Amino acid sequence: MGGNVFHTTATRLSTAQLLLLLEHTKMALSSYFSGLEITRFFEDKLTHGDLDVVVGLWTGGDGWKGANEVGTCPSNPLGLKVEKYMSIDEEHEWSRKEVREFCGLLAEKLGARKWAKNGMEASFAVPLSVIDKDTTLTGEDDVSQLKVASTS
Repeated sequence: MGGNVFHTTATRLSTAQLLLLLEHTKMALSSYFSGLEITRFFEDKLTHGDLDVVVGLWTGGDGWKGANEVGTCPSNPLGLKVEKYMSIDEEHEWSRKEVREFCGLLAEKLGARKWAKNGMEASFAVPLSVIDKDTTLTGEDDVSQLKVASTS
């Protein structure tokens, strides 16, 4: 996720891999967002560059308006109260520290190597390896070789 945000060449995903990454993302983030939408993509494309996810989050306070930031994962301080971020409501005023903690927490849950905040958007560099060996997604031992079935 994040497309060209991280200035690295990413491996393009097959549609099967994209769908697995989608399931992984839903499982990782559903505890933190009541609404989670995936932007539409063309399923007949053979490869995809990234996965875009749209979530709704109250962004009161100055934390989300602050400077663009980049972090590595894991970046959460010891003792971070994860539960705090599972019940944020519209009355909450975000501090910049909380935004950094939250982005680090989401990166950790996604298995991301890096995260970047650009304005009101956050991007996460999730390696393909998070779905390669995840048998909870498919029941298969190794999904790294999944390919899109060709249609004729």
